[in-house]
Amino acid sequence: MMRGASQSGKYQGSVLMKNQPNRQAKSLSSHHEHPTMPMRISSLLSLEVSHHDDNDNVFTYYVGGRRRRDREEGGRRRTYSRDQQMQLMQLFHKTQYPTTAEKDHLAKSLGVTRWNIQIWFQNKRDKSSKSKKRKMFCKMAASGFGPIGKKKGALVTCEQHAPEKAHNEIFKLLNLMLEEYYPDLDKEEESKEDSEDTGSSTTIMDDMQKELMDLREDFKKRKEMFKVHDVGVKGIFFVSINHSGIDAIDLISKLYNHVRDNQMTIRWLHKVIPVQKTTPAKEEDILSQIKEVTAPIFNIEGQPGKKWSVQYNCRNNQSVDRITILQEAAKLVHLKNYVDLKDPDWAVIVEVCKTNAFVTVTNQWKEYHKYNLRMMLNGEKERAAKQSQQSRDDLRKDQEKKEKKEEEKKEEKKEEEETKESETKKAKTETE
Repeated sequence: MMRGASQSGKYQGSVLMKNQPNRQAKSLSSHHEHPTMPMRISSLLSLEVSHHDDNDNVFTYYVGGRRRRDREEGGRRRTYSRDQQMQLMQLFHKTQYPTTAEKDHLAKSLGVTRWNIQIWFQNKRDKSSKSKKRKMFCKMAASGFGPIGKKKGALVTCEQHAPEKAHNEIFKLLNLMLEEYYPDLDKEEESKEDSEDTGSSTTIMDDMQKELMDLREDFKKRKEMFKVHDVGVKGIFFVSINHSGIDAIDLISKLYNHVRDNQMTIRWLHKVIPVQKTTPAKEEDILSQIKEVTAPIFNIEGQPGKKWSVQYNCRNNQSVDRITILQEAAKLVHLKNYVDLKDPDWAVIVEVCKTNAFVTVTNQWKEYHKYNLRMMLNGEKERAAKQSQQSRDDLRKDQEKKEKKEEEKKEEKKEEEETKESETKKAKTETE
């Protein structure tokens, strides 16, 4: 018997079956003292029972399954008028987590249930958090979508659902590279400032203030040294290097070496590709940049030919033809150099992302596993595992050799002892 129901009461309700595709309700009525259900509660989607006691008071129960209370009876999603939305927004601006009393008061004034108010606030909180994330992403993207201009840097691919975390991760790595490998970038400026301030007498407070100002300026310079640019493709962004004393290929190679040597954990980044030249995504501009980059490497007289290939990728762009880029790039390189797609020594990387193209020439394409951080780390782990397994096999073989030698020595000793015994026996027999 259900809670709060008397034995003499009458039950009337509706049952929604799981197996019914349209979920039509079947009427259920019983006038027995102990009503028995003709089906199991586990097979019900929802069971609504209304109980009338002797004083004609109505009690409603929901048994089994789950009832969608955020929708109207017809199955449509509940909508609110402008006045209702204004009242909801007023309470939302006041507090995003209203109390039960506030929910009940607002539900009575709007003519809805407290459950509807709760669902509306949950959805509104989710939307507001998503809009905040979008605003943060727009702030971090420095120039926004559009032509980047002629810059150097790195093209980064990352997890599509977490670009902000990828930004933080690449900035940490780049700042770490600056601290370890480029400590003397602003040495000339510091020497000039020191020469200007040599004649002035300062106190301890002045020195402390000067140190604080220097730290702030260093932080600003580091912030301005790297900028994020949106390229119009999900999961890809460009980081520009705004310093003439830093080479993009050198910086990224040091980054890869540091990550590989220290076995760092990379969570959000996939690829970090160095970029020497950026240009609008037009065939003429791309070919001119390829010519400018490849000339000092492939078209020098007196040098032997090199194996090379073009690594071309295009995203969200249909105006650039891949075949024309490959054919014209082959014409720009001297004939003594030959194309090897399987095992090239040099790679001409061309990445087209919507309205921007990124070009670079490097001989570290194979070494860094196509500039894929995760593949490189996994390859290093596999190589270390193979080396450890090989060392174990070598140790096992050495032990087996030692054991064989010891067994051979034991057998030789046994043979010597047997020969001695036989000789002594012969000598005894001869004497007898």
